[in-house]
Amino acid sequence: MSKYRIQRYKQSIVLDFSDDDNLIVSGGHQLNGKLLGAIITVPDLDSTNTATFTLKDPDGNQLYQKATIAKETTSINLFDADTIIPLSGVHSIEISTSGAQSANRTFGVALLIER
Repeated sequence: MSKYRIQRYKQSIVLDFSDDDNLIVSGGHQLNGKLLGAIITVPDLDSTNTATFTLKDPDGNQLYQKATIAKETTSINLFDADTIIPLSGVHSIEISTSGAQSANRTFGVALLIER
């Protein structure tokens, strides 16, 4: 952890290819603090152009969502001082694509958390 109390939580999430599969649910992420930003990297996608990132709390409530992220891009989302997203406990990350994929796809997620 840096001297500024900001933790960078980085995770690679793989969408495993299967028929009509366009959703990844990655659970078990222990996150505590205040979310300051989310950086999402979307790989090349076939038969679709966008992906959606969703962060859910331990009760399944949606805390943050970034929709229509273009393929082959990195979406950098930094929050201002008025945006407060508290994190406490085990969270899940969901990534969905706007269409099924013909091969495995790896997405990158980095969360900036003030502790």
